[in-house]
Amino acid sequence: MGVIKRDAVPVRDFLGGLFIALGGMLWLLAACLQLWDPILLSGFIVSMASDVLLLAGALVLALGLHGSRGVAGSSAAGKIALIIFGAASLVIDIENSIGASLPFQPGAFSIALVINQGSVVVFAVAAVVAAIAVVRAHELSRPAEAAFCVAAAIYVAGVLLSLFGSIAIEQAIIALRVQVIALPAAMVLFGLATLFQSKRKYAERGQ
Repeated sequence: MGVIKRDAVPVRDFLGGLFIALGGMLWLLAACLQLWDPILLSGFIVSMASDVLLLAGALVLALGLHGSRGVAGSSAAGKIALIIFGAASLVIDIENSIGASLPFQPGAFSIALVINQGSVVVFAVAAVVAAIAVVRAHELSRPAEAAFCVAAAIYVAGVLLSLFGSIAIEQAIIALRVQVIALPAAMVLFGLATLFQSKRKYAERGQ
């Protein structure tokens, strides 16, 4: 087993929290830009930057740094699930971009819809598995754990509303609000809570 550097855990929390917080903020900004003018390329660029930051944060927190454990502890399933959940926005944005660029054909549209729905179900399952692993590992502070669980619950709720809602228009509006407002806001809170944890750990070590 490799030697864990003294500052590995605080740095893991600092970088992971920073990436997640920035990714969530850019997610909110991208949502505002796209709602203001869906044609603008700036909204897509900001959204992709947010996706990359969220995935980077998930990778840092899941895998750890310099031999430190990730926030999912020793659970391989938890680590994989956290990375998959972190990649959700990137994969969905890529799917949507590919779908929008293809000519409309009923058969192709049906296939794309099945792929999209299958993806969000996988991401929802990953969110639940990751949340359970994070809580069981006790690598994060209680506020950070709670914020992540809230984010996972919001994502799962959005998926359930979009797939199984009974009123099409109302479910679409609610799911949209969940995805573009509540979820990125929860990710910002999770990132900030993890950042604060890294600061506290540095203070405890006399730095």
